[in-house]
Amino acid sequence: MPSAKHIGNQEVAEQETIADILKSMEMDGKAEGALKPPSDGR
Repeated sequence: MPSAKHIGNQEVAEQETIADILKSMEMDGKAEGALKPPSDGR
């Protein structure tokens, strides 16, 4: 079973990804052009 910390890190990564998607949509779909690795929550 994954630890609570691991689950929390996944939640943070998902929120960052969703925020990036919304931000790129606001900028008329101009994405940054590169995938960012998710932060590890440290």
